[in-house]
Amino acid sequence: MRRSGPFQERRTRQAKPVRIAAFIFVLLLAACAGNGHHQPSTGSSAASKQQPQKVIVTDARGMTIYVHDTDAPLISRCDGGCLKAWLPVRPSPDFPLGGKFAVIARTDGSPQLAYDGRPLYTFVNDKKPGDKKGDDKKGDWHALYY
Repeated sequence: MRRSGPFQERRTRQAKPVRIAAFIFVLLLAACAGNGHHQPSTGSSAASKQQPQKVIVTDARGMTIYVHDTDAPLISRCDGGCLKAWLPVRPSPDFPLGGKFAVIARTDGSPQLAYDGRPLYTFVNDKKPGDKKGDDKKGDWHALYY
């Protein structure tokens, strides 16, 4: 037989806030599940975690542009035999300078295009647009990405 009285009444009053808190928790959990934070995957998990793809910078002919790790800011160190494989990117009159692009003077006085202070080059073994045979050449030549 159940007892009713002050003890039973106190237990019922104490249980109500717990039930209400549990109900609010379930409502919040259901609301959070539908707010877009847990979208179902539309493909493989690798595709959904993929970062935005970087784009290789090219010249007007579609040839890959490179930077050299040993160049100092605004100074090309590619001279002599280096110039047989790595051709300085020359500014053209129709190329709008500005932003991070600038023209630097090489040691022989000729102009070379630079990006963010780094002299720019093309590689002679890149024969067609999209080639990037010079990327990571000797560990210090790299294709320029943005």
